[in-house]
Amino acid sequence: MKSSHCELGARIFKTSCLPHTTHEAFNAGFCVLCLDAPRPSPSGDVGEIELWAATVTLSACCLGEALSKPMLDAIGLVITDSVCQSVAQQILKDEHLHAAFGFELLGWLLPRLTDAGRAEVQERLRLALGSFESSTACGITVADIANSGITIEASEEPNLGTLTEEQYAMIFFATLEGVIFPQLAALGLDPMKAWAARGESRVSGTFGDVAAGNDIVDSSH
Repeated sequence: MKSSHCELGARIFKTSCLPHTTHEAFNAGFCVLCLDAPRPSPSGDVGEIELWAATVTLSACCLGEALSKPMLDAIGLVITDSVCQSVAQQILKDEHLHAAFGFELLGWLLPRLTDAGRAEVQERLRLALGSFESSTACGITVADIANSGITIEASEEPNLGTLTEEQYAMIFFATLEGVIFPQLAALGLDPMKAWAARGESRVSGTFGDVAAGNDIVDSSH
């Protein structure tokens, strides 16, 4: 069932381009990566299977789940509907566990791969970063939000769980720099190299610009 849901989300994302301001678009973005990831043949050897597992784990867990956790934290602050709030809280309960599992599994898989296999994982990271940026940053660049801050809080307007484009982008860039990139680097990958070569780039500036000048304010504290 989950596999079918993932494939459906990917195909919807590919054909209709869900609005970048929705969390569903973010989820469908990494479903595309999972759907398009080279799959091992039924008779594939252990090395082929482990390479496939590493590339899918990288996209779905190390990026997707790691980004989902802070996104849901923020979404929980703005939701005004009790049912949607309950759903978000239920999903949030294990997102950090999914991310932690991904980094642990990737750390176990990478040393087992050949040099060519690890190079393939690095390449998948490059492609994945471009895809996640496209579906999550809403066209906003690092330079756009450098030296700025955001406050995330509920308003009087009904909200079923949608952030502003600036909020999505700020959380995306901050999570990459503060959470995801350090862990990937510790595993022997080069996330900054992957980011710099992620494809046709619309982003100028560096992550240091975000870290030096931006604040994300959680109004619940």
